[in-house]
Amino acid sequence: MSTEAINESAGAAPYQSASWEDVLAMTQEMLHAAKSELWERVGELEAARHPLLHAVMDRPVTAADARTVADNIHSVVDADNEIQQLVRERLSGLQTQLTGMRKTRRASLAYARGSV
Repeated sequence: MSTEAINESAGAAPYQSASWEDVLAMTQEMLHAAKSELWERVGELEAARHPLLHAVMDRPVTAADARTVADNIHSVVDADNEIQQLVRERLSGLQTQLTGMRKTRRASLAYARGSV
């Protein structure tokens, strides 16, 4: 089920028909968007994935499905950890840029005061 299909579903809450395949596909799409630095898209996907993830996690798990569900959870956690690392790297880069802009501003103000 694509993000668009989920968003366009009518009637009952679209996450009722969610599957682990939906969650895993959306998680991979989030990871791809993060690697492409499409941060707004990452946020949109996270918001859309949230109810799906809760829906599949709230379902009872049979003994026969336990290993598969555990593997699915690990896949989501691993991808989320990679996304979080990409976010941390981006925030660090933004912090460096902001620090540079502040230094430039202070230098400009000091220069302006000296030339008045």
